[in-house]
This record gives sequence, C-alpha cells and structure tokens, in this order.
Amino acid sequence: MAAATVNIPAICLNVGPMLNGYLKNDELAGSGMVVWKGREMYATGEINREEFVDYISRGVDMKADS
Repeated sequence: MAAATVNIPAICLNVGPMLNGYLKNDELAGSGMVVWKGREMYATGEINREEFVDYISRGVDMKADS
C-alpha cells in the first residue's frame, strides 16, 4: 500500500493459507476449500455439473448455508 501511495513499482505476493473463517460446524474454511469440496461432491455424484458450477461460483459451502 505504501509503495502505491508514493508511486513506486512493487510486487505483492499473497502467501500462506489465507484462511477466511469458520463454517457453522467449526470447520476451518480457507481459500480454495469450496472448489476442492465441490470437486469431491461432483466426482461422487452428490451434485450434478450445474450444481457444481453454482457451488463454486457462490464461494460458500452449500451445507453451511442450510
């Protein structure tokens, strides 16, 4: 932020787990978690392709919404 303020070129690297918070069941929710869970649910047949796309585009766990 400081580099942008004084107009100095800089590279920003986001590293680490980048955890977003917790689900209702106290399961840790992090960056990319929804994609991996959605892929597993799609592979096992729990959800179809349309539900998979909706699931990952919303960015939240479907089970946590209910």
